[in-house]
Amino acid sequence: MKIIFLLVLILFMVEGFPGAFKLVCSPPTVQREPGQDVVLSCAVEPPFDLTAQTVEWSRDTDVIVHVYRSRADNQFLQNQKFRGRTVLIHQNLKDGKVSLRLINITKEDEGNYSCCLPNHEVQSSVTLTVGDLKVFCPPMPVQTEPGQDVVLSCSVEPQINLTGQTVEWTRGTDDVVHRYRSQGDDKTDQHQRFNNRTFLNHQNLENGNVSLRLNNVTKEDEGNYSCCLRKKDWVRCSTITLIVGSSLSPGVIAAIVLGVLGVVGVFGVLAVLFCIRTRSDLQTDSASIALR
Repeated sequence: MKIIFLLVLILFMVEGFPGAFKLVCSPPTVQREPGQDVVLSCAVEPPFDLTAQTVEWSRDTDVIVHVYRSRADNQFLQNQKFRGRTVLIHQNLKDGKVSLRLINITKEDEGNYSCCLPNHEVQSSVTLTVGDLKVFCPPMPVQTEPGQDVVLSCSVEPQINLTGQTVEWTRGTDDVVHRYRSQGDDKTDQHQRFNNRTFLNHQNLENGNVSLRLNNVTKEDEGNYSCCLRKKDWVRCSTITLIVGSSLSPGVIAAIVLGVLGVVGVFGVLAVLFCIRTRSDLQTDSASIALR
């Protein structure tokens, strides 16, 4: 009877595990600068104790980064460049967390990292980008007319997934135009004049595109707009200028019109003088011919 019970229990566990949970790495893209430490976050959902499981971290499918097996780290299988630079917190395994900390990263650590539970044939991945991240908005001003919609184009270089980051658009120095954080739009501090008039495409964030659409613009919307990518220890920004209506003031336009009219008038006077002089010269020549 006990043998039958154990067999039933084993069958339940074998059939239940593979389809009962999934391994998730979030955020899918992480960016750091050389010399920093980074945590590649992964966990099983729903959580269960992984202390007796095998956990394998690899980079670009063939480089072994970290192996946890038989309730201990196995450094003999680890690639030499990662020895002494990885930490898998064993206490977190009981909560289903298999996050890996990579210490003192370099540009050579960049790549796609996969976390795998080989006993259950499940895995997930996260991309690590190493280097200075830049926010880039075109230097040329954007010009539109009142009442129209306008897109303030901006993106990050190198191109990474920004769905787990904080993106903030401001006008001038303190007017919050749009804020995206915790994977959603945050209207807490948004300036009231921009309420329900801004749109940030969340799908585009996956490709590093942080462009903002501003609807039904008015002359008061004119100014310098800054797009900033914010993290705990740094911020990266770029600025783009919005011009609504003509870029020239009425006074400047009037001065230009008067200037053009003045130039036309001068040329007109010169033309008249030239015609009079030409006619006079013709008359003089005719008189000289008659005297001969």
